[in-house]
Amino acid sequence: MKKGDNDNIAGSGKGKAKRGTKIQRKFAFGSVSLEPEIWLALREIAQREQCTVRDLLALIKLRKNEATSLSAAATVFTMMYFRSAATEEGHRRAGHGNFDHMVKRARADRDDLARLVSDEPE
Repeated sequence: MKKGDNDNIAGSGKGKAKRGTKIQRKFAFGSVSLEPEIWLALREIAQREQCTVRDLLALIKLRKNEATSLSAAATVFTMMYFRSAATEEGHRRAGHGNFDHMVKRARADRDDLARLVSDEPE
């Protein structure tokens, strides 16, 4: 881990948060509250790009819309980063392309899902 990354994020073994709990970190340029999975994804991106999470967040802050929070911009950046790297072969290997398979992976009940969507307009 490079200087500027904080060990107190998900997966570090320190300060672990419960699933669904946001973790807040403060930087000189702002405060960011993200789900543990987003912190992990930013850490992976930083390792791949040979920088720190702080470097990534500073870049995101420079490029984000002024009306958008840094937390929201970091989440969108993370999704866009991995989306741009996705390939059809990767989707195939991950078993994507079959909603029934997705429901099974999520360990969801198809009947419960049907009840949730039956009242919603398309």
